[in-house]
Amino acid sequence: MEVACRYLPAAAQLGVGGDWYDVIPLSGARVALVVGDVVGHGIHAAAAMGRLWSAVRTLADVDLPPDEFLTHLDDVVICLSAEVSSEVPA
Repeated sequence: MEVACRYLPAAAQLGVGGDWYDVIPLSGARVALVVGDVVGHGIHAAAAMGRLWSAVRTLADVDLPPDEFLTHLDDVVICLSAEVSSEVPA
């Protein structure tokens, strides 16, 4: 498979954001095309993006059926969201 992509940020002056994409090789000559968007800009969005990307790659390596993969990924997103919410000062 040959893949080409182009990313054009909405506004370059906002700094590092949480948008990402990846092509992940899977078993059986399959690939996963993944696009992610973490809300926000700056170091916190970049860190959240890295954690989410890492979770996607790890779950892809387990080679789960798509419905199980998405269920586990949803659990990861809920956990990450709860961690971020607890870090925000009241």
